[in-house]
Amino acid sequence: MVGDGVNDILALANADIGIVMGSGSDIAIEVSDVVLMDSSLKSLEDAFKISRTTFGLVKQNLGISLVYNAITIPLAMAGYVIPLVAAISNEREFPFGGGKFDAYPLAMEEKLKDSDG
Repeated sequence: MVGDGVNDILALANADIGIVMGSGSDIAIEVSDVVLMDSSLKSLEDAFKISRTTFGLVKQNLGISLVYNAITIPLAMAGYVIPLVAAISNEREFPFGGGKFDAYPLAMEEKLKDSDG
């Protein structure tokens, strides 16, 4: 549910996902799940795009890790992968560069720009 927090605090608190505008009341901001920093509907659309992109990345990462584990665990059990290789493969950095998670907001912003155009 999306609200401004004036008379819909109970509905925001009981909703699956409560979204409130940043100019809403303090208690509405406290009980909501997502707070938009302005009162623009464009921000709401951006929030949905970010959530869809994030969910897609989570599903992609799960799929990649399942395939990776399905291949490497049997190889490790057969003795073809030494423990050092397994330890190094678990220390992979985030694929968008930078530190482990430094570039995540930048990558998300670029995906949003690509989906708009």
